Amino acid sequence: MQRRALLGVLATVTLLLRPLAALAQWHQEAFSAEQLAGALRALFGDRVPESSTAITLDVEPRIENGAVVPVQISVAVDAVTSISIFAQKNPNPLLARFHLSARCRPMVATRVKVGAPSDLMVVVETRDQLLSTRRFVEVVEGGCS
Repeated sequence: MQRRALLGVLATVTLLLRPLAALAQWHQEAFSAEQLAGALRALFGDRVPESSTAITLDVEPRIENGAVVPVQISVAVDAVTSISIFAQKNPNPLLARFHLSARCRPMVATRVKVGAPSDLMVVVETRDQLLSTRRFVEVVEGGCS
């Protein structure tokens, strides 16, 4: 009976520590940056993303409510390791960062907040490249007030 109790405790501890592993990937400096350049520098250092047509950013050009902006991103290159979404004029430009497995199809769909009319920028990181695309979004009512 003691063996079962010990296994139960170990299983519970393992389940409790699992969320801590996810927090290890939180990039505090990038998410708290107040300028786009600072967020990019925090994530990618001196590497500069090059504009690419291999990234499809699907977002409506005019958004009534900036608090809920549906965004879909797909990438036509292999070996994507991360997809990051930025809103240039938000108080904190980095909106989301997704880490992908090499076996994952490089596609992300989410909802973000956009505070004012501005460029949405997507940066895709592969094993050996940093690619980006931008699209201007007109926001009628900002979502970051």
